[in-house]
Amino acid sequence: MKTFYFLIALSVYMQVSAQAIPDYSASYFGLSKDVIKSEEYDYEYSSDTNAYDIYQITEMTFENGLLKQKVSEFKSWLNSKTITNFTYNSAGKISKEVVTSVYTDYTSESTITYVYTGSKLTQKINKGAYDGTTTQYTYDNKGKLTKAETKKDDGTLVSIEEFSNITDEKNYTKVTRFYYGTTDTPSNTNTEVYVNGRYLSFLAKSKDYGDSNYEYMYDQYGNVIQSIEDNVVIEKNTYEYDSKGNWIKCKSYLDDWLGGISDHYKFRKVTYKTSSVGATSLDQKFIDKYPSTFNKPSTTTTGSTSNQSGAKGNTNNAVSNTSNGNPKSATNPGCDGNCVDGYGSYYYADGGIYDGFFKNSYRNGPGIYTFADGSIYTGNWVNGNQEGYGMLGWADGSSYGGYFSNNKLNGEGIYIDANKVVKGGVFKDGNFSQTFYVNDNGVATGCISGDCYNGFGKMVYAGGDVFLGFFKNGYLSHGVYAYSFKDSYIGEYINSKRHGFGLYTWADNNSYVGMYQNDTYHGLGYYYVDADESKDQIGEFRNGSLYLNMK
Repeated sequence: MKTFYFLIALSVYMQVSAQAIPDYSASYFGLSKDVIKSEEYDYEYSSDTNAYDIYQITEMTFENGLLKQKVSEFKSWLNSKTITNFTYNSAGKISKEVVTSVYTDYTSESTITYVYTGSKLTQKINKGAYDGTTTQYTYDNKGKLTKAETKKDDGTLVSIEEFSNITDEKNYTKVTRFYYGTTDTPSNTNTEVYVNGRYLSFLAKSKDYGDSNYEYMYDQYGNVIQSIEDNVVIEKNTYEYDSKGNWIKCKSYLDDWLGGISDHYKFRKVTYKTSSVGATSLDQKFIDKYPSTFNKPSTTTTGSTSNQSGAKGNTNNAVSNTSNGNPKSATNPGCDGNCVDGYGSYYYADGGIYDGFFKNSYRNGPGIYTFADGSIYTGNWVNGNQEGYGMLGWADGSSYGGYFSNNKLNGEGIYIDANKVVKGGVFKDGNFSQTFYVNDNGVATGCISGDCYNGFGKMVYAGGDVFLGFFKNGYLSHGVYAYSFKDSYIGEYINSKRHGFGLYTWADNNSYVGMYQNDTYHGLGYYYVDADESKDQIGEFRNGSLYLNMK
């Protein structure tokens, strides 16, 4: 099932902190969360052998969706191997990294230890073979990360990081000043802008080497499509994916100041608990499909490929339930499961993927549609159309939670633009007809913004829970509820009880998406277990229990 966690952005006014703790989840590496191993072979043309030789091997092993070991081995002129083992605490946060580097003449080891106070990272201690550093993290009185200072063991200042423009833990700006033995003026200053946990831009200022500006573009899975340095493309990647969105083949154009301009071809084997896909061997057909224009063996043949049409998005035609037994993808569209009257995943030729319920071969009931451009709709469907309550996240980072009609925003909803500005509104065919802003009035608890009786408002409860959304006669009607114990719910209510369509996410990343009645699961729904998909429950629920299994 495709991820639908874009809606966490709607909690921007609930909990705000920049990311100090490294993200070592499978999704950060552009992998689906059920991957247990990734093996990647990078090939580069060698004039010595007049062939594509192995340049680098990278293997990553995952456990419960978190990286446990990474092995990188260079096979080129710099022959070396680096093994990193990762340890996590009971909350799933990184606690230790042990890095072993093996060279021709010697082996070195370093250890990074992460120290927490409660849930916040307060220290990072790096002990290398010859020296060490300690990073101290500082937070303001609202719990926002503001500063990180790194010093050597002898007290010499190394760097100071300052965080600003924070909207949540994955969207912020970080300025790092490197001092290299002097505390007067930094020798280098880097300004990094993060969007959804990844670089959007990077500005490096150096006293000795001048300024360089970098910009990055990603596909919908978080893989780099293109990197630009000072308006010059220095990296460009073309991917082919498996049915779950993991790339298994990649042509990578690189313009590197050290290695010059070259094309690399990368092939990956992805292993799941019960199966695997892809291979690490050189695939000549892929090279012929995306031929290099330089640095290629004289025997390499070239081929051509036709372009596919653009995404159709909300096509609502009835879908076929035929299957030829091969993994489904844009190049092999079709259904996995029951796409007539039941639950299934349908892969469209334009790259769109629908995971959800069907009736009479149409999308009907709760479901998730991942569009070819990376946008995601999670919500209710009627005869193939977005209808009722749902959540839509666009590829530019903007998002919406509220009501739809005929595939457009119609009715009350919460909208977050690409700059993370939150507004409530009443929509007509996709446009605001009324707009409500969040303006805290300074009250610590209770209704701290807007109209919490019949309108759009923000309520802070004495126990620390927060609700942002719409009220009716003093009761919750629909919106986002963030619990103090880190669970969250976005969806509909009747008289402040969950009722209608909703998505509940627990702190451990388990979740339920589907229908509610009287505060419990009732109707079609999907209960997702993050650590063990074999425990997922899909089908019709009655009074909180699975009544009809459609898995």
